[in-house]
Amino acid sequence: MLTSLEIYNSSQNYLGVKDWLEKEAWMVEDSISHKGILPLQGGDYVVLGNRKFFYQLSYNLVEGIKKNNLYEVNLSVSWKQADKKVNVKKTFYVLYQEREEK
Repeated sequence: MLTSLEIYNSSQNYLGVKDWLEKEAWMVEDSISHKGILPLQGGDYVVLGNRKFFYQLSYNLVEGIKKNNLYEVNLSVSWKQADKKVNVKKTFYVLYQEREEK
């Protein structure tokens, strides 16, 4: 049974992670769609508040779209909370169109 303190901590962690995921997703989208730069795939730790979280970034090129590069991007963050593993995942698509020289 969860105590009110555990529920509060769980909610705080979730809200902090969701905010970080949104900001990170925006940076990845901007990097791919506007600059054509693919970020490094892999995982690492990020500290939010006073807690360490593990994040993972991966992407795949979606096949079958001519002259455009559509990427499926997966961002996930995981941590242990009350002896349970919690994982929050965000999947989104980013389109990169090469600009033609005039």
